Parts: sequence; C-alpha cells; structure tokens
Amino acid sequence: MAKRYRVTLTDQERERLRALTRKGKGAARTVRRAQTLLLADAGRTDEAIRRLLKKGRSSPG
Repeated sequence: MAKRYRVTLTDQERERLRALTRKGKGAARTVRRAQTLLLADAGRTDEAIRRLLKKGRSSPG
C-alpha cells in the first residue's frame, strides 16, 4: 500500500515528538499522533503504522 502522506521532520521536531512519547504524560491522543508522525517520518506505510499502533481504519487521529 502506498503512503497517503509523506512526512519529513526536522531533527528538532523529531526530538520534540520523541520526548512526548517518552514522558507518557499528556493526552493519549497527542502521544498517539506523535507516534504516528515518527513512524511516518521513518518511512513506514499507512498500513504498517496501523498495525504497529493497533489502530483501526475508522479511528480518528
């Protein structure tokens, strides 16, 4: 499956998102979005991201 959107993060953006996911604090939705962006930046396909995060197609986010 092709990637729907291409994500390219700067080093600063990547580190900020990693910090969000490491802290484990904050809204679950925010942490999930950070994880999604990091996986997309790493070149994962949409389907792979869904599988890794156990996210259904109808989930908002």
